[in-house]
Amino acid sequence: MRIKHILNTFKKLLDMRNYTKADLEELVSSQLENLNSIHNLLSIMKEQNELLNNVNKN
Repeated sequence: MRIKHILNTFKKLLDMRNYTKADLEELVSSQLENLNSIHNLLSIMKEQNELLNNVNKN
């Protein structure tokens, strides 16, 4: 759901010809949220991988 909202916002901004400061701030904010989400996901995947490696060693 969140990703669809972000993509729709991004699409809307790309369709516009003139960007306002507020539009660009919204875009940058969405991109920052995306990067933070990806970082969190990678952290979870790393921890899961470590847990799997520990299980496989035993």
